[in-house]
Amino acid sequence: MLDKLKLVALWILAVAGLAVAVLAGLSEYFPWIASLCTGFSDGCRQTAQFGLYGLSVWPLGAAYYLLLMLALMRARKWVPLVVAAGLGAELALAYVLYSIQAACLFCLANLAVMVLLFLVSLEIARFWQMSTVALLLLVAVHPGLARKDLSPEAQALALVQMGLKAPAKPGPVAQVAGRDITLEELDMSLTARLHDLEQQIFRLRRERLEHMVEDQVLSLEAQARGLDLPGLVAAEVLSKQPPVPPEAVEAYISDNKAVIKGFKGTDEELHQRVLEFLTEQQTGRLVAALAKGLEPKYQVSLSLPEPKARLVQVDAGASPALGAANATILVAEFSDYECPACRKGHETVRKVREMYADKVRWVFKDFPLDMHRHAAKAAEAARCGGEQGRFWETQDALYAAEDLSPDKLPGLAEKIGLDPARFAACLASSSQAPGVLKDLDQAKRIGLEATPTFVIGGRLVSGTPSVERFKELLDAALKEAAPKAPAAP
Repeated sequence: MLDKLKLVALWILAVAGLAVAVLAGLSEYFPWIASLCTGFSDGCRQTAQFGLYGLSVWPLGAAYYLLLMLALMRARKWVPLVVAAGLGAELALAYVLYSIQAACLFCLANLAVMVLLFLVSLEIARFWQMSTVALLLLVAVHPGLARKDLSPEAQALALVQMGLKAPAKPGPVAQVAGRDITLEELDMSLTARLHDLEQQIFRLRRERLEHMVEDQVLSLEAQARGLDLPGLVAAEVLSKQPPVPPEAVEAYISDNKAVIKGFKGTDEELHQRVLEFLTEQQTGRLVAALAKGLEPKYQVSLSLPEPKARLVQVDAGASPALGAANATILVAEFSDYECPACRKGHETVRKVREMYADKVRWVFKDFPLDMHRHAAKAAEAARCGGEQGRFWETQDALYAAEDLSPDKLPGLAEKIGLDPARFAACLASSSQAPGVLKDLDQAKRIGLEATPTFVIGGRLVSGTPSVERFKELLDAALKEAAPKAPAAP
């Protein structure tokens, strides 16, 4: 009687499993079936992209249940092993779904069917035999599960990321006279440019994410108030929005004469066009502020990770430096005395140097760009001032000077109290040129292309950040470099 009950239960579960597999396949063609799963989560869409050694999963599942039914009819002694094999394959798929955090309703239903099949068909005397078969199938199926739309290389990378395959060591990307050029060497020469591109992608994603969050928050609030989105904006923004003052219109026209000089209409039409533009901008800001104020209500949290720059090694060498030699982190400033952005950001740099004087080692590196014809000689001048123990004062004077022509440099030396004759002799001899060239070579080796660039704790930062942003970057670097407390026993 018990065998008959088991047989009935196994048939019911086999039919249920076949139905789940067929529904999963039909969901690719019938949206209303797909909605059964997508209403639960996005996991079904992600799962549909996976295959087993390039084959779709659902037909294999359907074939398996048909094989199980055949075993129930003709070879019942093999049923426990067939069930164990199916459970192993299903566990492999479940692990992949767990790795990508995808909750698929059809897959969960199929996993439940397989677990019940295993429990119903379990024979204590064959437990280890069934467990071995399940384990063998899990190991066999695991490597073959990958997204069908990925190239073989991308599939291999996906397996590495899931911990199913060891990463292969990349070979050389070129050879010259028997010498290898590695991908790491190539990327190192492009460090700054690659990081800038990653930052651009991050900013695009963050901007789009903020708009998506704003739209969803406002839609939820409109729904809660029984309004549509335009109705909410009209009630909370447009009805309370102050008019743009005439002086703002005049200021915009005055500040953008070069842009609007080609306008063909009358002055009245121009004022009206600018008024509409400024009003639209103001409305956008107010709508964004409304959404921002609603974020706590709808438990908004953003976790988009900002890309970290590739770690680079900077050799401090004999370069001018401030701070303790054994400071926790090193900050290397690559700069050019004729670079407008460097000159503008120098006061910010001075403030930050003073704020972190006892925490970081600040090293100055010369990076005179080819486009600035006096920059290299100005760099030598700063080092000549350093010979007399006044590098940083000379640097301040160079950044503040309007003219860095070589014939003007001795005049700067006198203003800051240097020995004029010694300074002039140093400049004339070009004795400091090798040090400048050494810094320049190092900048090019680590892939720098623009000034100013800072290397903070081994990470590149292009341009001069604000004082607040500098503090964030330095505090993060200090925290990252701080020794970790030992774990409690």
